[in-house]
Amino acid sequence: RLSFKQYLPSKPSTKWGIKIWSLCDSSKGFLLKFQVCTGKETGSIAEGLGSRVVKNLLTGFESTNRTVYMDNFYTSVDLFHDLKEMGLGACGTVRANRKHLPPQMKTMKKKKGDLPTVWAMKNREMISCTWQDTGKVNMLSTVGDTGVTDVRMNSKSGQRDVTKPNIQVMYNKNMGGVDLFDQFCATYSYGRKSMKWYQPLWHFLIEVALVNGCIAYNMQKDVKELSHKKFRDQV
Repeated sequence: RLSFKQYLPSKPSTKWGIKIWSLCDSSKGFLLKFQVCTGKETGSIAEGLGSRVVKNLLTGFESTNRTVYMDNFYTSVDLFHDLKEMGLGACGTVRANRKHLPPQMKTMKKKKGDLPTVWAMKNREMISCTWQDTGKVNMLSTVGDTGVTDVRMNSKSGQRDVTKPNIQVMYNKNMGGVDLFDQFCATYSYGRKSMKWYQPLWHFLIEVALVNGCIAYNMQKDVKELSHKKFRDQV
C-alpha cells in the first residue's frame, strides 16, 4: 500500500493518486521545478506545509527579482516576508484568517459593485485588499501598487465595467502557468494503466519531457512553430 497516496477531489480523471507540487512559468506553462508530496516535506512544522513547499520549490531562484503567484493554500504574510528577504516578489489570494492581516479583512462585508478596499501594510511593505467579485476575494502582494483599474467584463446582461484592484488584475494575468501545463498534459496524454506505484511517476516524467520539449522547441528562432499534438507525433 502506498503511504503517500492522496485524495485529489479537483482532478476529473481520478480521485486518488500521487500529488505533485509544481512551479511553472506563468506565460508558457513550462515546468521549472516539481516536488512529489510524500508527507515528509522538510522545514519547520511551525511555518506550515504551504510555506515549506513554496520555499523548497524556489530554492535556486533567490535574488532573481521574479514574482511568484499562488493561491490561498500557500499565501501568508510570513511567507511573503521571507520571499521578499530572498529577493523574490509574491502575489496571491489569501484567507482572511491568516495572521498579521488587517482585522477589517475578516469582518468587512461588501456587495457586488462596491469599490475595493486596499490597505498598504507599511511595517512589512505589503499590499492587501478585499473586494467583491462573484464572491469575496482577499489579496496579498509585495509587488504592484494600491491603485484600482476599470475592467470590462462579460455578464448575463451584457458587458459591464468592474473596478478591480491592480494587484488582482496582475494576479489574473499571471496565475495560469500550472493550469496551462496541466492542460497540455491532459489534452494529449497517451494514458497508461499502472500496476506498480512508481509507474504514474514515470509517465509524469515523460509528459514533462514532451510538454517542456515542445515549449522549448517553439521558443527557438527561425523554426516553424508546432502544436503540441504535432510535436508529439514527430517525437
